[in-house]
Amino acid sequence: MEKMGRGHVHPMSVRGLAFVLLLALGLFAMGCPDQESTDTTESPATDETGEGPGDTTDAGGAPTTAATDSEAAGGDGDSPGPSGSPADEVARQLTPSVVKITATLTSPGGAAGGGAAGSGVIYSSDGLIVTTNHVVTAGGDTVAENVQVILAGGATYEADLVGRDPRSDLALLKIDAEGLPAAIFLDDLSSVEPGDYAIAIGNPLAFEGSVTLGVVSGIERELAPLFTDLIQTDAFISPGNSGGALADEQGRVIGIIAAAAPTTEQTRAQSLGFATPADLVVTVIEQLRERGDVRYVFLGVQSVTVDPNLQQQLGLSTASGALVARAGDDTPAAQAGLQQGDIITQLNGEDIEDKTDLFRLMREHAPGDIITLTVLRSAETRTLEVTLAEAPAMQ
Repeated sequence: MEKMGRGHVHPMSVRGLAFVLLLALGLFAMGCPDQESTDTTESPATDETGEGPGDTTDAGGAPTTAATDSEAAGGDGDSPGPSGSPADEVARQLTPSVVKITATLTSPGGAAGGGAAGSGVIYSSDGLIVTTNHVVTAGGDTVAENVQVILAGGATYEADLVGRDPRSDLALLKIDAEGLPAAIFLDDLSSVEPGDYAIAIGNPLAFEGSVTLGVVSGIERELAPLFTDLIQTDAFISPGNSGGALADEQGRVIGIIAAAAPTTEQTRAQSLGFATPADLVVTVIEQLRERGDVRYVFLGVQSVTVDPNLQQQLGLSTASGALVARAGDDTPAAQAGLQQGDIITQLNGEDIEDKTDLFRLMREHAPGDIITLTVLRSAETRTLEVTLAEAPAMQ
């Protein structure tokens, strides 16, 4: 997978831009719930079997072959639909799997208060729906009293919350329905690269089943302090798209739409949208499905990506890896002897090119697992064994 490069942003700082981008979440659901800064080494744990997902997963979690995925997309996956647009066949295939979601709050007097409208994606044929946490909470800290799901055909259902995860901004709903057109989630994104077609489907400003076409503009993007490992797209995203699908040209969901940057005098941003990657979505949703919550493993470091620029600035001995900026006291990292300035280059023998790799590999483990980190300390290679802990719950 291609790694994110470091660009220069002018006149705003990267931190300032990230802050404005996070404000965009409010456009989707009247504000995003407050969240604490997320340690980049907190990752959702695997199930107890330790098995990761397969290459592609249908909405019910069943592995499918590449041929099946291609057939589901209406052909060999290489040519666009009859109109000549890559979005043509995708729209026909995937739009029935995208739903509208409304969340209504109740005022202290019992009358209907504010609320939010967003989108969701059918995860399984028996009524499981994926959306974002900030849609079902209407931008607040608790779930709205009344959440409804409106299918593409117009049928309306009251929805029950299976579980939600503020860290990943994902939520899982259940409606009393069978035989729904479940989407296919691509849970191996190694083939997704900048320049690939990206099709966004959702309900912006209540215009149901809206389709916009763009490309994957970048991968492994980060919006501190809330999100890491995001897919960036220029497919146009508006208020109400949140929770909808970002798909590839074969109609497979590669991400759940999470945020977009507003066009302001300060940012002058245009067509700058972000989606939570489907592999993370599947990991989180499967835990919500089984447990109702998500267990995150915790290492206890703050890290930054080592690249050639940082290598030159700090005189480092390598141009890649995850540099430990801080190891918290009384954390698994500190107990294992990890120190500020160490560069993590491998986890259990797998190379770490940047801090996103560290997050991704951590995702494959559960609290209590013992991992081996290879680190560079003053150009000397060391190995450390770390027992992972469980991150505290986040409201």
